[in-house]
Amino acid sequence: MIFREAVIEDSSGSPFYPPSVGGIEVHVETLSRKLANAGHQVTVYTANVPKSHKRESIKGIDINRFHSWLGSFNNQFTPGLFFKLIGDRNYDVVHIHSHVFLANNMAALSKNFNRLPMVLTSHGAIPGYKSIKHTIEIIYNATAGKWTLKAMDKVIALAPSQADILARLGARRKDIRIIPPGIELSQFHPDGDSREFRAMHGLENRKIILFVGTLIPRKGVEYLIEAVKYVKSKPLLLLVGGEIPGFFGHQKFLEDRARELGVDKDVRFLGHFTRDQLEPAYLAADLFAHPSFIEGLPIVIMEAMAYGKGIVATDIPGNCDAIKDGINGLLCRPGDAHDMAQKIDLLIEDSELQHKLGAQARQDAILNYGWDSVLKKIMDVYTEVVRNRIKSQR
Repeated sequence: MIFREAVIEDSSGSPFYPPSVGGIEVHVETLSRKLANAGHQVTVYTANVPKSHKRESIKGIDINRFHSWLGSFNNQFTPGLFFKLIGDRNYDVVHIHSHVFLANNMAALSKNFNRLPMVLTSHGAIPGYKSIKHTIEIIYNATAGKWTLKAMDKVIALAPSQADILARLGARRKDIRIIPPGIELSQFHPDGDSREFRAMHGLENRKIILFVGTLIPRKGVEYLIEAVKYVKSKPLLLLVGGEIPGFFGHQKFLEDRARELGVDKDVRFLGHFTRDQLEPAYLAADLFAHPSFIEGLPIVIMEAMAYGKGIVATDIPGNCDAIKDGINGLLCRPGDAHDMAQKIDLLIEDSELQHKLGAQARQDAILNYGWDSVLKKIMDVYTEVVRNRIKSQR
């Protein structure tokens, strides 16, 4: 079955579609490209953030970027997207990414007018720690968020723990499908050479902890920086990623925090990396750390698994779906710098354990997260909603 598909993309923590940088953007761009390569007609509707061409075709994907207004916490308001969906009914499936933003609430509302089948993938933007945003999300999830989930024909959860949460938030249990994000396994070369990267950054004689992600509060980076103070082996922490709209100033907060703790010489902010730049960073790392408070199923964790890295991650939904404590990585308490430091020390000091967990992590990545398997599962969901629509029209 060949589909005409509209992809509506909005996200918490990293905005929209490339050239914007983030795990969700990687997921949506790769999914769109693979669908186009398989002969499907794919149109992407997204916010024009950062500023780019309003309309262009890239790799067979028709990309439409709409003017938007930035609200609190990177919440984009894109009325043009809503009117475009109402007027254009030439799609078999509309696939929305994330449910907690105005753009996607409007996409869901358009279903009242165009009656198109809609699938939503939740990327884990679910309350998980105390903040002003946490209070707002509680109110939102009981109102607009709940309505948006109920309006969907199918809801894709990235992991079993997320499926349980989405059901509590209002998604119909019978309409939830569990499909993890995919990674391009052919792009990962765990036996690659990192000597040039280490020499470029002066890393030859240091143990390296790597973090990859946007610098926003929910990622918990301040606690990872604090953990560096307590790690006995005195490693160097490399932070790959930068700020995004709605959270400007957080990197300065982290830099100031490192100085307050006396570890500013042991923490380096490297900014955003391209896909090609990321590989030598992963290869150079002795272990990967993911201190987040809220996640869906992080692509960066799957990437670290594909490289066979020792991983220390917080014990939260999403992370713990991929990382099994003591089997393919170690889990620590979120927001607990001392616990995080102990787990980091354990992996750095025990190279045999680090190798054992890393080898199992790579096997798990190959078994569970290859894009071929993920794409087939998503296509099965599309086929199901289209057939259900045909039956309802008879």
